[in-house]
Order: sequence, then structure tokens, then C-alpha cells
Amino acid sequence: MQSNEAIPARQRVLIVDNSADLAGAVGALFRLEDDMEFVGCAQTGAEALRTVEEHPPDVMVLDLNLPDCSGFTVLERVRLRAPRVKVIIYTGYAAPNLATRARQLGARGCVLKGGDFTALVAAIRNA
Repeated sequence: MQSNEAIPARQRVLIVDNSADLAGAVGALFRLEDDMEFVGCAQTGAEALRTVEEHPPDVMVLDLNLPDCSGFTVLERVRLRAPRVKVIIYTGYAAPNLATRARQLGARGCVLKGGDFTALVAAIRNA
């Protein structure tokens, strides 16, 4: 007997972080999630924007501290160029004004680095 329930689509996730080690570790954790697909990582804003244009993910996990520009700049450009891409800010900074600004620019959530990985997974699922 077949079920009429649709199989949920897997969320394609791109990690943007200046630390290749951290991005790789987070990406490896995403591989353990049945409803998420790790599609790659970018270490600069330029690389992130190029990836979004060439192979748009469903969700971008974005660090604010990038070597070539601010994560806020990347967020603004992604919202203009690829509005379907949902952005989750993943940062080591706990200042409340950062989360407020990120949401004003269109981020779907903010998660602190170093916290529980399940918070990041939940933010992606809720995006």
C-alpha cells in the first residue's frame, strides 16, 4: 500500500565562513541530517555570491566576519540577486543589534557559533 504523504524535500545548504575547518565540520554534521544536503562552502563574500548565482542553495549559513567584506554586504546582495535563498546568520558575536540588523536585511534567523548544533539545524528547518 502506498502512502499519499509526500516525502519532504531536502534543504540544500551552503556554508559561508572564513574558517574552512569550521565550515567543513558543520558541513559534515549536515550530512547526518536526512532532510538536509550539504552542497559546499565558501570562505569569502565573492565566492559565496558566485556560488549562489551558479548553484543556488535553499539555505545559506552565513558568517558575518569574512576576509573580503562584511556578511551584511553578502546578505544584502543575496536578497537582491537570489531572493529565494534563505539566509541564517552564524556568528560568534552575541550583540543584540547584530541580530536586529540581520533580520532587517532579510535574514531568517541568527545562531551563535559554539552553541548546540541542534539550534542551527532548527533555524534552517524553520527558515
